Amino acid sequence: FVACSLHGGDNVNYFGDIKPSVDTPVQIKLYNYYKNINFMLHSHTYIEDAHMTKDVLPCGAIEEFDQIIREVPERNVNRFYINIRGHGSIVFSCTAELIKDTKWIARPTPEFI
Repeated sequence: FVACSLHGGDNVNYFGDIKPSVDTPVQIKLYNYYKNINFMLHSHTYIEDAHMTKDVLPCGAIEEFDQIIREVPERNVNRFYINIRGHGSIVFSCTAELIKDTKWIARPTPEFI
């Protein structure tokens, strides 16, 4: 894990010598948007029965933020899951306990989108 600051505008401020993931700017925007979310877990698998974003975007595309909030606009949610078409998924939760029953599933191979 790489510790990052949630504040810094368009810049990702991180601690240590290892750079954070290319997805970090999107994830920071999501933490700042969803007021009750304290935990976020991103994978390159899908989550069973989760919302799916509309478009395929490359890893790190800041447009993922817009697609996710389009699917789940409510800022005060306590938990939700989303599949990012062609990329993977994110589970969002107010507590770590609510993440443990997430049902991840393999993405189809080849993935037709």
